[in-house]
Amino acid sequence: MQAMLGLLLSTVTVANEEHVIDFSKLIRELRLMIKQLPNWKFILLWLVAITAALGYFIGQVRWW
Repeated sequence: MQAMLGLLLSTVTVANEEHVIDFSKLIRELRLMIKQLPNWKFILLWLVAITAALGYFIGQVRWW
C-alpha cells in the first residue's frame, strides 16, 4: 500500500500551481507492478475488489 501511495505521489506534478497526474507513467508503473506480482496474489486482489463491489451493491438494495 505504501508503494502505491508513493507511486501516486510521484506521478503528480505541479504545473501552474495545479496538480496534474501523468497517466502514462502511472499505467507504465502499474504494468510493471503486475508483472512482478505472483499470479495467486493478482487473483486474490481481484477477488477482494469484486467482493467489495458486490458488498456495496448488495448494501444499496432495500431489503424491507
